[in-house]
Amino acid sequence: MVIIGIDFKDLTSTLIRYFKNPVAAMKNMPEWDWKTLIALQILTSLISGIIASFLNFSIWRILQAILVIPPVALVTAGVTSLFLYYSFLFLSQQNLPHKDLLTLVILSNIPFFIFHTLSPFFPPITLLGFLFSALLLIVGLVERFHLPRPLVIKIVGSIWIIYLIIWGLGQIESYELGHRF
Repeated sequence: MVIIGIDFKDLTSTLIRYFKNPVAAMKNMPEWDWKTLIALQILTSLISGIIASFLNFSIWRILQAILVIPPVALVTAGVTSLFLYYSFLFLSQQNLPHKDLLTLVILSNIPFFIFHTLSPFFPPITLLGFLFSALLLIVGLVERFHLPRPLVIKIVGSIWIIYLIIWGLGQIESYELGHRF
């Protein structure tokens, strides 16, 4: 079934293979066009946000899940892929295809979005989801692009540490806001 130029049958079959074996999926990424990549990122973030907002019901959270999370997730995936592109360009002199990097980032983000759905009950679960995403990203970068594993681990590890710091600061701010009112 093709809707607005996106082959949802291909997307669905690829995602089924992904859920059966995410590591193999990271090694053999699909060749999707830009519309499919953007649609996948928007849909996964939208579904994750809506489920999380219904589990801890709030109209504000539902609006945030629909209006804020998808564009932020899309920009974050783009920035992450650009960061990886320039990191490997400067540190290993390898010019990696940007669309393939974005595909890798979007596919590796799926565990994060799955774990995010449970964050209203246990916020640190997002760290576990992001850890799984980081591990899949490492596998994809090493296997798909034949990059040196130690360098990949350092770069992806630095992204995870930055996320951990941002997440921790957000939790502190959220805690402080909760005690002000």
